[in-house]
Amino acid sequence: MVQDSETQHFLSVYQNSENLLLSLVNSILDLNQIKANNLKLNMKKIEVSEIRKKVLCLFEFQFKMKRAGFRVRTVEPIERFIVTDKNRLTRILINLVGNALKFTQKGRV
Repeated sequence: MVQDSETQHFLSVYQNSENLLLSLVNSILDLNQIKANNLKLNMKKIEVSEIRKKVLCLFEFQFKMKRAGFRVRTVEPIERFIVTDKNRLTRILINLVGNALKFTQKGRV
């Protein structure tokens, strides 16, 4: 089945939103593990740009609706790969960008 680029974009946003909801549930579960002193990290080598794209895609529509700009600047040199817990790092970035969007009335983040 052939889909136009707009449909593919919305499917991507839907999938990212689904992942965000799953991330929220996992955050709640993590709190319980922290309280039980039983939290384990899932450390793996990941590509930094993959997480950046995922977070940007998730908030792209909200930034457009609010008419706020969003730009990512990196300080050179930046590592292409890092070893981290991908899900937890993604949640941290989602929280940071979400809060920045929420408290930005005009201008850009």
